[in-house]
Amino acid sequence: MTTLFSFVGTNDYVKANYTFEDRSLTRPEHFTQAAIVQLLAQRPERICLALTVKARSTNWPMLEARLHELGYRSTDIKTINIPDGNSEVELWDIFGKLVDIAEGPVVFDATHGFRALPLVATLALPFHGEHSGFRIDRLVYGMFDQFRPHEPAPIVDLSAMLDLPIWHQAVNDFKFHGRARRLEERLSRPVKDLQAQLRHHAPPDLVNLPRLLARLSDHLSVNKVNAVPALATEVVQCLREAANQVERHQQSRVLKPLISVVRELTTVLQPLVQKEDEELVEVYLRLASWYAEREQYGSAYTTLREAVTDQIVNLSVTLGVSYVQASAASRQDDSEEEPPSTSSDSGRKEPSTSTYRMAVDRVFLLLARGENPGQGEDRRMVASLRHVIEEYPALQDSEKALKSMGEQRNKINHAFKGESDREKLTRDSRTGRLTLHSSFINNLESVRGYLSRLAAVVRTLTS
Repeated sequence: MTTLFSFVGTNDYVKANYTFEDRSLTRPEHFTQAAIVQLLAQRPERICLALTVKARSTNWPMLEARLHELGYRSTDIKTINIPDGNSEVELWDIFGKLVDIAEGPVVFDATHGFRALPLVATLALPFHGEHSGFRIDRLVYGMFDQFRPHEPAPIVDLSAMLDLPIWHQAVNDFKFHGRARRLEERLSRPVKDLQAQLRHHAPPDLVNLPRLLARLSDHLSVNKVNAVPALATEVVQCLREAANQVERHQQSRVLKPLISVVRELTTVLQPLVQKEDEELVEVYLRLASWYAEREQYGSAYTTLREAVTDQIVNLSVTLGVSYVQASAASRQDDSEEEPPSTSSDSGRKEPSTSTYRMAVDRVFLLLARGENPGQGEDRRMVASLRHVIEEYPALQDSEKALKSMGEQRNKINHAFKGESDREKLTRDSRTGRLTLHSSFINNLESVRGYLSRLAAVVRTLTS
């Protein structure tokens, strides 16, 4: 049930020939409220009006009579008594009275109202709508020109302007948390309307953008780091093209805010994009920093650890270890969703499988610490990794480079259980960040140095 909400002013209103979009009145009207209910494609079933004492005694009787003529019963009309708004106290009083104006969609007519009242309502109604069960579907304003009273007076739709604070929230959600749900919501409905109008002529990048943002947000939320760089690249390209398409298509004018935020969104995404001739591990390190900047330390450490595993797998493949022979125990532990091996021997696990990654990672780090792997490990793999670690001593300090990272990651993954009271989470008084952040930066640099040494070995082996 749609409700029209409006203020009733105290001016001596004159009749005007109001129009809206391609529709016009059959007779002039004194009040925009009476014009709006006739001009909207879907007539509001209820009307809610805010009146000061003076407005109730001057214009309200005439407006009430006209609304009855247009078929509204007294039970369809709700009035709210408000003060004049001459002080901050009175304005906050009005703010409180706007909580329960309706349920469901609301059309807000901002034409009338004394001094700051329309501005207060424009700010207050979306706030209350978020928390009180109604939503502002349309914001309209009657542009009557008192110097040209006989010319048509257009009622303009300002609804897109109401979305600006929501656009701001949506961009901040993505900027500070990597969540794109609000952005997707801001884009989806106008894009669907555009598709309905233009059909197969709808701009493709604009159509694809909500889906791509949602996918990227989903991948970031679950640390699907291997898919992030390519998808981030696609989103950045799509954002730029979509902004150009908004400029070119008059039908997409409600998406104008997208043009203003493209630069900010691409700046947020740029660290996640893989540059030409850049190794993927470098993107992982930037992604780990990206998570840490947003205080998502669990994701940051998981990504950092994954960068280590990726580089170890890269080394193993370079050494010619194209598969590992999984033990019976490890086969039982395999994930049901692990890609099937292309080898005819089901015990052989190739680099794309989680079994291969875990086995190579485990054996390499044991050997780098000077420890012996278990009897069940693939002997070819053990021999190859042992040889390269012995030949390149720079790989033997993994304990020093990776120990602190592992400890911090385990603390986070195990909810800091068993930690002493001295290790409570605290924030740096200067930066406002958790002190975990400085620990992460130190670990990042330590891991980066070790990965550089691993990469140098790989380059030497392939040269």
